[in-house]
Amino acid sequence: MFLQFFTRYALNNSLTWTEEVAMNCLVVVVFLGSVMCVRMTRHIVVDILYNFLSRKAGRVLECIVDVITVGFFVYMTWLMWRYVGVVGSERMVTIDLPRGIIYYTVLVSFALMGLRALQNLVSDMRSTKTVREKAAESGVSGV
Repeated sequence: MFLQFFTRYALNNSLTWTEEVAMNCLVVVVFLGSVMCVRMTRHIVVDILYNFLSRKAGRVLECIVDVITVGFFVYMTWLMWRYVGVVGSERMVTIDLPRGIIYYTVLVSFALMGLRALQNLVSDMRSTKTVREKAAESGVSGV
């Protein structure tokens, strides 16, 4: 990424392959980072509604949101599996590597996010405190 920055802004003539590598690295970092966000329950949520509901109603709503989240990640994993099957063997434009390297990383990331979301759902149903409540009490801030 430094090479791309240097050639584009300092030399005013960027190398084409550095842009593709930087873009693909960004995709990998974002999706692997999303797995960490699911683990720490730090994705962006609108939680003001939980403040106005009773504790029991809030827990029910959190479990409903967890089920929807698991369903979303399972569906996205399935879609990525189908997408990789269609275009996974294509080659990158400037470097001779298969695009499947990037797509499989996204596929694995969605699968890991789904597994972690399922683990959070099971934990919410078994424990007296939800995963979000535990994260809020730990003081770990996502900001």
